Amino acid sequence: MPLSTDEVDAESLNNFGTATAPASGAALVTLTTPAAGMYKVRVECCHAAGTPAAAEDGNFALRRAAVVIKRMATTRIAGQQYTAETNIRVDGTQNLSVNTNGAGTASVVYVASITATRIGD
Repeated sequence: MPLSTDEVDAESLNNFGTATAPASGAALVTLTTPAAGMYKVRVECCHAAGTPAAAEDGNFALRRAAVVIKRMATTRIAGQQYTAETNIRVDGTQNLSVNTNGAGTASVVYVASITATRIGD
């Protein structure tokens, strides 16, 4: 699997998920209501299998609740890993997730991981 399996800091939350031909807006992976504070968030994603089509270009997005924070500049190259980092403040009631922007192509496997490291209040 091309996604990182590096050790995660004790102050970090992380999760991993996969989906085949996900629906538009589907959550691939979620961190459920992290405690309020500022987090450094790292997302890693790829199309792990299948034959990606034009629908897969840019089809991953980091969200806080329902709001898109960052769209991933992915392409339809199977197995190509993409990584993005950003700082996000959450209020303790919001999920962080990686979702699709549109529907995935049949047989294409989406893989995503999210790590949120608390860096402040």
